[in-house]
Amino acid sequence: MTTDITTKLKTAFAAPASKEVTFECQIHGVQTYTTYQRRDGSWADPCCPECRRIEKERAELLAEMQADAKERAVGLTRALHCERPLDFDVPCFSNYQPETQEEERNLSICRRFAERFTERELERERAHNAQEPDWRSKNFMGLLLFGNYGTGKTHLAYSILKELDRQGLPGYYITIPDLFDRISDRVNRIDVADVLGKLCMVSCLVLDEIGVQSGDADEKKRLYQIIDGRIKNGRPTILVTNLDRSELVNLLTERVVSRVIQSSYKLFFTGRCRRESVRRSAEEVF
Repeated sequence: MTTDITTKLKTAFAAPASKEVTFECQIHGVQTYTTYQRRDGSWADPCCPECRRIEKERAELLAEMQADAKERAVGLTRALHCERPLDFDVPCFSNYQPETQEEERNLSICRRFAERFTERELERERAHNAQEPDWRSKNFMGLLLFGNYGTGKTHLAYSILKELDRQGLPGYYITIPDLFDRISDRVNRIDVADVLGKLCMVSCLVLDEIGVQSGDADEKKRLYQIIDGRIKNGRPTILVTNLDRSELVNLLTERVVSRVIQSSYKLFFTGRCRRESVRRSAEEVF
């Protein structure tokens, strides 16, 4: 009996058997890995040491990026005293209903922009850390959504931000009127330089209702500073407007619009307005 117990204890605490295995990684070629034998007698699957190192570095870098993104988004919300809109929760990619080929294409591009966002951010961050000359180009291209009222431009912008939330890289949404109201507020003064810095660094900035503003010289200057600052930091911006290019030039100047065009992929929305409600009788309404 004592011998059996001693044997079992030795077996339980014995170091597992190990052996070297040579195999071919599809990415890094022939690799040698020291695997070990499990208690049930099976052997642990070998893995590529280089792939494991890359995965670990990716996870660490992504965790750092996610922490920074959350801090910046929360910081903007506090600085501007501007939460997300009340209607933000409803729109998403799955309930956007395209009615034309143009809208199907717009949906596809917006979804791709959002779903591959983390990978582009990782590419930008790695290139920046390595001080590669073109690091800014990895993820500075945003979207310019312009066209008719009620065609789903803001719906898709909300959907993109929701996907970024899911990836742990939250962006920030604000309308142009709200932004300039808060910057110029003489009662509840904010640190404008600090806010502009945060706007230039948040992971993805959505500026909606471009054109619903006075368009004075100070607003044009601030908008240029934001867009230019984001390009210089390799950050994408989504701009939403009902104006066409000539109207944008009249409102913002050619200088600002050229910077917008340089940093944006243009999507046109020429469909019907979804805001037009079905006509109902007075008895049904009231």
